[in-house]
Amino acid sequence: MTRTRGCWLFGLGLGSVGLLLAGTIALVLAAEGVLLIPRLETGQRIRYHMQFTVETESTLNPLGQTAESGAPIRLGVDMTWQMEALEVEPSGNVRLRAEIEALSIESSVPSARPSPVEDFVGQSVTYRLLADGGVDNIQAPAEWLEDGQPPAWLRTWLEQASGDGAAQPSGAVLPGDRWQGEKEFEVPGWPRQRLTSESEYLRDEEFNGQACAAILTRFELTGADSHVPESAAGPQAAIERSVDGDGSRLSCYDHRTGLLLESTQKSREHIRLEILDRGRKGAAPAPTVLESRTTTESHLRVVN
Repeated sequence: MTRTRGCWLFGLGLGSVGLLLAGTIALVLAAEGVLLIPRLETGQRIRYHMQFTVETESTLNPLGQTAESGAPIRLGVDMTWQMEALEVEPSGNVRLRAEIEALSIESSVPSARPSPVEDFVGQSVTYRLLADGGVDNIQAPAEWLEDGQPPAWLRTWLEQASGDGAAQPSGAVLPGDRWQGEKEFEVPGWPRQRLTSESEYLRDEEFNGQACAAILTRFELTGADSHVPESAAGPQAAIERSVDGDGSRLSCYDHRTGLLLESTQKSREHIRLEILDRGRKGAAPAPTVLESRTTTESHLRVVN
């Protein structure tokens, strides 16, 4: 029996032994936990492809002579970009460059202006990925900026491409582990917003032959404020603004490098703007209310 077993082991061949070793290494990594923060080397390049759709429906009440409830607007985007590690700092922060290689945009509303696609293809943005998964020091082409600052969509894109930002734990995690994240941010023209999240390491999966950690994240968005704009004639209007939303994301992170390999996200957002005219005399008029509801679906993955 011993000799037969020995012959059977020898018959596995070097290739099979390699597979056994790889499997053993994967098991060891899984046992020690997975660090979800990307570990990159200077010069390393990764290509991503993302498809996402956005559908928005807006209403304005009471309706004015030139205002009417808007039909839903649907926007579809298909984009491929390359991410390159420019510098890895001793602290663990990484300076990155993301260059858009291909982009197509489809909208349900015809535009009188030429498509802005040519303003993005071949363009790049540099930024710093912090050791804790956050993003800062964004440097983008001037035509991308809003009031001299990176727009909200740009920061959201970079954070999703690099991981989940503040939602990531600082240490290694195991299947079944749960953690929470929270961050606040500003969007011009709207109240300061708060994003909270709860994540769970569901299980181990495989993406294109690479072992990865499947992470489910659920999140909620809130924000509200009210103010009375200053006027030489005294208070003219009271303005109330609010934002709320929720969603979920299922992502897969490489066991060895912590790089995001694939992610699918669905979310909903509701914004409300109420204006009460205080300048009129007599009975208080009904407030003017603008509401917008947006649903977003996206799928991101690593491509060759």
